[in-house]
Amino acid sequence: MNIDKIDQIINEAKPKRKTNIGGGFGVMGVCLGVETHTRLKAYAHKVDVPMSVIIKTVLIEYLDEKELTPFQKTYKQSKED
Repeated sequence: MNIDKIDQIINEAKPKRKTNIGGGFGVMGVCLGVETHTRLKAYAHKVDVPMSVIIKTVLIEYLDEKELTPFQKTYKQSKED
């Protein structure tokens, strides 16, 4: 997972909406727990993007990396270097 790529995608996101869709400690039906929710909320506020954008970006990057074949992983690494 490329953290710099995730940061770039998050920073390009639309400005944070002022309405609270998730409420409580869940976002999009995901139970994060108090500590993780607090950390995510603080970071989302810091970079001024919705929490859902951060979750979606990290999840997409994770799945993209996990679903690659060994050849695709090698090719991707060689392009990033």
